[in-house]
Amino acid sequence: MLSTILLLASLSAAALIDLRSRRIPNSMTVSAALLGLLLSASGGAQALIGLVLGLLLGVFGWLFGAWRAGDAKLIAATGAIMGAHDLINALVWTFIAAALIGGAILLKKGVLLARLRRLLHYIRLALLTKQVEQYRPGPGEEGELPFAVALLCGAIGALLLPVW
Repeated sequence: MLSTILLLASLSAAALIDLRSRRIPNSMTVSAALLGLLLSASGGAQALIGLVLGLLLGVFGWLFGAWRAGDAKLIAATGAIMGAHDLINALVWTFIAAALIGGAILLKKGVLLARLRRLLHYIRLALLTKQVEQYRPGPGEEGELPFAVALLCGAIGALLLPVW
């Protein structure tokens, strides 16, 4: 119960800050991760495994340009609070939420079809060359999606309706 409160409070605060500034402060992610580890100290290694898994997945996504460094650290903190199994569930819902939020943003800007064509070209090029390069946003594209909002939606989805 306490970990759920920490999770929702941390992600809600991060989402509000991300909406305003497109940044997530290190102090927030580090505090949430440490509290997650402390809360589960009696429950075994799940928090530590969740932190490490979240950090690995977060850094992987950051290296490929899927999100920013603050988002990667927030994923790690979420893993520390939820544990590895629930983090995977949360990320499934997060990617669904991110697609819907991102699609809505692009639709509102009137650039959804152009962006989808660009993404399909990127995927086709990766398949043909068998090389995956970092996705580089075009002019005015960077930082459009407040990923912390999607992660909050994903965590709520995992709590209410786990995928597995």
